[in-house]
Amino acid sequence: MSNTGSWHYLDLRVSDESNERVLDVCWTMGAIGIHEDYPTEGTYRVFFPGSADLEALCQKIESECLSESFTLIGSDLIEDPGWRTAWHKFFKPSLLGDRFIVLPSWEQCSEPDRIPLLIDPGQAFGTG
Repeated sequence: MSNTGSWHYLDLRVSDESNERVLDVCWTMGAIGIHEDYPTEGTYRVFFPGSADLEALCQKIESECLSESFTLIGSDLIEDPGWRTAWHKFFKPSLLGDRFIVLPSWEQCSEPDRIPLLIDPGQAFGTG
């Protein structure tokens, strides 16, 4: 998803015969992500940048697609809760042997008798 700080979403119920056409129009209109079967089977949550005009998007989708092929069941704006750093709370210092402490770069060493090993975790750090 884009890093715009906020995103709009449209929740659409789409018939099987029309889903390719409706979703193609969404992508053409600037969708940045689509969650299939959300919240139930046969529905889609389509995300757009926060700067998008939802009313214009809905009108365009309706004009490009058969109105009976989909139903708008909801829409809203999602504000970014700070995803970029929210995961930091899960990385805490770990004692290693008798002398070391492994900690992420944003944590302070709370063990003065231990040698800190600073690690700046990236996407693959500790993900298995």
